[in-house]
Amino acid sequence: ISVTLPKKLSELGSRAFYKCTALSSLKMNDSQLSVLHESVFSECSALTAVTLPAGIISIGANAFSGCTKLDIETFPPRLQTIGKEAFSKSGLKKVILSDTVTSIGEKAFYYCTALKKVFIGKGAVTVGKETFCACPALDDLTISESDEVKTLEEGAFGWCGLLSAIIIPNKVTVKA
Repeated sequence: ISVTLPKKLSELGSRAFYKCTALSSLKMNDSQLSVLHESVFSECSALTAVTLPAGIISIGANAFSGCTKLDIETFPPRLQTIGKEAFSKSGLKKVILSDTVTSIGEKAFYYCTALKKVFIGKGAVTVGKETFCACPALDDLTISESDEVKTLEEGAFGWCGLLSAIIIPNKVTVKA
């Protein structure tokens, strides 16, 4: 099933498409959404293609968790916050976050087994506990240099055994 959200749509409630296992394609790039609420597309196991609106500033907890086939090419340019477990157990292959992202929640990308590359822009002040934990294919990590002190919470990149290309600036604090 393919769904295109209308242009005038400004809000989707929590769990609006929760466990819609037949949903495979979602176009919402023309909608007026600025927030994706908690579990809005969680457990949509057939979802492969999503076009996110440019106006999205917040992706809520578990918004796309369990979307095991999902791969998003581009995150919205004004995105500021990614909630707890927002993309956990999804099929993402790369995560490139712009400088506007300031907060990445606990386990936001936990157990993304296909994830190979992560780039975190200058804006991120905190990378939450176990954010990228258990991403066994992750081998390329870059955290941008910034004037802000950044914190990598406990286990942020735990169980990422293939990490071989790692760039972490001096100002980053790593909590153990």
